[in-house]
Amino acid sequence: GWIQLYCADNQETVDTTIQAFRITERTEVPVMVCVDGFVLTHTLEPIDLPTQEEVDRFLPPYHFSRALDSRHPLSLGTCVDPLFFTEARHSQHQALLRAVEEIMAADQDYAAIVGRSCGGLLSVAGPPEADVAILALGSVCSTMQEAMQIFPQERAVKLIKLRSYRPFPMTALREVMRGVRELVVLERAIAPGSGGIVGMEVRSLATSMDYPPRIHNYAVGLGGRDVPIEIYPRLIETITRVVKPAWFEIFDVELEKLKAPGGGPVREDRHDDHR
Repeated sequence: GWIQLYCADNQETVDTTIQAFRITERTEVPVMVCVDGFVLTHTLEPIDLPTQEEVDRFLPPYHFSRALDSRHPLSLGTCVDPLFFTEARHSQHQALLRAVEEIMAADQDYAAIVGRSCGGLLSVAGPPEADVAILALGSVCSTMQEAMQIFPQERAVKLIKLRSYRPFPMTALREVMRGVRELVVLERAIAPGSGGIVGMEVRSLATSMDYPPRIHNYAVGLGGRDVPIEIYPRLIETITRVVKPAWFEIFDVELEKLKAPGGGPVREDRHDDHR
């Protein structure tokens, strides 16, 4: 039941963390600022910190009416019995739906004060009229954006950067998907036995569209594995030639690793790419 905002780089992480305080204050729903492990947590990157004056303008003093105070003791109930559980979940669901407006407003106000936007719920890079799109969240967005500049394609391609996973921006995403014929959903997660967690959301949304795109769902960079920019032209070439889109596929599976003596996980210090 938490708000989940995904960051493409460390600059977005700083800015989103500051925005998260205001979003939580306005919605009374906690915010998860989601950062890709290894890729961003183990990377040095120059960032621009807002001044204290800018942060104070964006985050004025806040008083939570139900804050715990020893001078006015309260009992905090953490268990909801069946008599009220349905209503509690309804309230939680409505709060997340209302958070859509607060996330957009927080980003707009932050941009007006600091001069940087994180994209609100989502953002689009590339030709808006492109009929091929890549949808991703987190650091994969930065990789794909760089790859699009290095490997220009004959067919126009745009990148949909999904920032808010919860609440899921159905209206905004449906709008940017309009006119897209081929949609690649890239994600660094998998629900074993089912498929991609973002891909399932997108497919559900596509059922409400008059002309939904073909959806190709791939997992990349699982567990913090590097996602090279060279994967981009391979993806575009793959979706162009396939007759039936991949319902879900893990890209770049190296099965030979499992066939080696004692196949399976190995000590981290035996991986050359970790040295």
